[in-house]
Amino acid sequence: MGDHLWMARYLLIRIAEQWNIKVSFHPKPLKGDWNGAGCHSNYSTKKMREEGGLKAIEEAIEKLSLKHAEHIEVYGEDNDLRLTGRHETGHIGNFSSGVANRGASIRIPRHVATQGFGYLEDRRPASNVGMYHQYLIRSCSDKHFLQTLTASQAFWSRRPSSTNPRYTGEKISSGVRYRQ
Repeated sequence: MGDHLWMARYLLIRIAEQWNIKVSFHPKPLKGDWNGAGCHSNYSTKKMREEGGLKAIEEAIEKLSLKHAEHIEVYGEDNDLRLTGRHETGHIGNFSSGVANRGASIRIPRHVATQGFGYLEDRRPASNVGMYHQYLIRSCSDKHFLQTLTASQAFWSRRPSSTNPRYTGEKISSGVRYRQ
């Protein structure tokens, strides 16, 4: 999924360049009383998708709650501007979860709770999150997964500057490289 998001961002930037439009992935590019832009992520394991999987979902939520502050650190820059506890967001300093609760850090969709299995939705990541950091948080120490992730991240982290001479390699606050 991380590769798909990076590719989609890359294509968006390239197309926007043709129209002289500047793309921002900042979670709150305009100040004001609104919810901002997040990168909510649905997550499940095989156990979560099987009959009785709600127990596995609740166990995962408990584990995520123990590392909330560490997760927030890698869930995107300026996420504090978005996670205010208002406008269907949880507060950045508090972990919460609930069924059909759009103001929670982690939401269990109503249909998942009703059927007893499915997935959870992490509503904390900002729109400028690095997808590999996000999935690494949720991964276990599966050696193959980590090797694949590391190789993929290394490829995409150098790809824009090596294939596009218009990219300066200058990092801006939204995490996007572009020519100013």
